[in-house]
Amino acid sequence: METTYTAFADHKHLLHTHSDLATLLAAVQANLDRGRTVTIFDDHSGQRTELERQPELEAVRERLSGKRSGPGRPKLGVQSREISLLPRHWDWLNEQHGGASAAIRRLVEVARKCDVGRDQLRAAQEGMHKAMTTLAGDEPGFEEALRRLYARDFAGVRELIQKWPLEPHFARLLTRMEEM
Repeated sequence: METTYTAFADHKHLLHTHSDLATLLAAVQANLDRGRTVTIFDDHSGQRTELERQPELEAVRERLSGKRSGPGRPKLGVQSREISLLPRHWDWLNEQHGGASAAIRRLVEVARKCDVGRDQLRAAQEGMHKAMTTLAGDEPGFEEALRRLYARDFAGVRELIQKWPLEPHFARLLTRMEEM
């Protein structure tokens, strides 16, 4: 699934929705120049980034572009991170063919394939929840809309958000969920 981002100025005005970060950040740049606070959402995860000043834009550009160097094998996309497990888990992992890292990668791949649809829907619901809380937390019917979102009553959510100023954005996120 392609990652798209949506930007808002002062939590009200929809600036841009795009997967091309250069295009999105150009719109953000213009609004920062006017003194507005800009919020960028990852449409899939609901991860929020707020910008109030110019220097922050460069840091966001670097973070959202996904180009990072660090431990691991960057050319292969391998990243090194720390996990905490009980001793019996480490014992089992170390007995597996290829060692602990290979066993964890195999387990993750199996889990990703088994629960892909459910996981995508849950992530989309959580992303919309975050965006709704930030942008529409004071709107009438907000709490009921969240209840219906998690009950997968998307028609009920659409009914409740009809009069919200940012309804088109939330309707687009709902359409994505319905297609999952």
